[in-house]
Amino acid sequence: MTYNKYFGKHVKVVFKNGNKYLGIINDYTSDDDNDNEGEYWGLKPDDSFDDFIFYSDEIESIEVV
Repeated sequence: MTYNKYFGKHVKVVFKNGNKYLGIINDYTSDDDNDNEGEYWGLKPDDSFDDFIFYSDEIESIEVV
C-alpha cells in the first residue's frame, strides 16, 4: 500500500477480521530488519487517546474520509 498517500489524513480502515476504525494515520515502519513482520502503520483513532498499531497484511481496505 502507498503509505505517503494516507499519512496525516483522516481515514477509515477496514480490517480482514471485520473491525473498522476511523482516525489519522500518524506512523509507518517498513521491514528494514528483515524479521518478516512486514510494514506496520500507526493510527490515532477518533475515539481513543492511544495509538493503534497494525500490519499491512491485516488491512482489507483503507480510504480517506
